[in-house]
Amino acid sequence: MDNQIGMALWEFAKLFGAGLFGGIGAKLLDIRFQTKREEKELNYLSIMLAAQLEEFVIGCSYVTLDDGKYHGQVHPTDGYVAQVPSPKLDFSSLDVNWRLVKTMTLHRIWQVPIKLKRVEERLIADQEWCDGSGYDYINRRRFYYSEIGLYANDIFMELLKTGGLSKAGVSEEYSDALDTIKSYYKTFKPKH
Repeated sequence: MDNQIGMALWEFAKLFGAGLFGGIGAKLLDIRFQTKREEKELNYLSIMLAAQLEEFVIGCSYVTLDDGKYHGQVHPTDGYVAQVPSPKLDFSSLDVNWRLVKTMTLHRIWQVPIKLKRVEERLIADQEWCDGSGYDYINRRRFYYSEIGLYANDIFMELLKTGGLSKAGVSEEYSDALDTIKSYYKTFKPKH
């Protein structure tokens, strides 16, 4: 009889152990699949954000090329006038899980629209205080957008890396735009 009780306890222990370890194994698999899913979501988020920043940086390069002349001529009455619209940036249309992004990266990403708003506010003030020809205003506008374009580029590059892409995948248009921004930023210092 002791042998039957021992065998019964042994069978119970095996079932309990299998259930316990099976449950732990299932939980570990669940965690692994959850991690893989979050990794894929983070890659998707990174690519979506990088695409928006790419367009924004290219738009910034257009502003840095804008010398305020219409077909090479200064307007006879208005002087130098912006010919290229300011680039816009709106992350609100993205349906993504922002919590997957590292805290510092997320902070830097959300700084771009804040910095953009500050640029627009500075330009409104500069327009009132710059010389009447518009020349100083245009050059300040070019500098401010080259500055924010470089900031957005740093985040763009970080997102490419996070998304599993290399710098080699960057379009030629983007590379040219970045070269334009860097060149202008180095050579221009606004008068304050």
